[in-house]
Amino acid sequence: MPNLDDEQFENHLRRFHPVVPESLPAYDHPQVERSRPIRLIWAVASLAAILGIGVAGFRTYHHRAERGNLSSNNVVPTAPLTIQGANALLATAPSYKAALNELAFRGERTTPKGKQSALAVLSTEKSKI
Repeated sequence: MPNLDDEQFENHLRRFHPVVPESLPAYDHPQVERSRPIRLIWAVASLAAILGIGVAGFRTYHHRAERGNLSSNNVVPTAPLTIQGANALLATAPSYKAALNELAFRGERTTPKGKQSALAVLSTEKSKI
């Protein structure tokens, strides 16, 4: 027994023809140029990197030049501190505080003529407190 509903539905489907949709309206969106700020950021970052490398190289060069000048002034560096040297200093010093002061201000003897250490300058400053 044929089903009439199915036949009617199939006939209806045969009559179906799809309709082509209309195209959507096109809106003009102004394009924001984003490459300019990115290029500016890259330029600033590159300039900062070059400047940083230049300053580091300049300081390294002058630090090495100062080391060369120190060695030409015939400044004799003190021997490095060892446990034996520290024990001998503690044994011969009049007090523990005097021994620590001797250890702390050891480098003052190696400063070149006409130059002062920052610690020496700060120790002569009068406090306004």
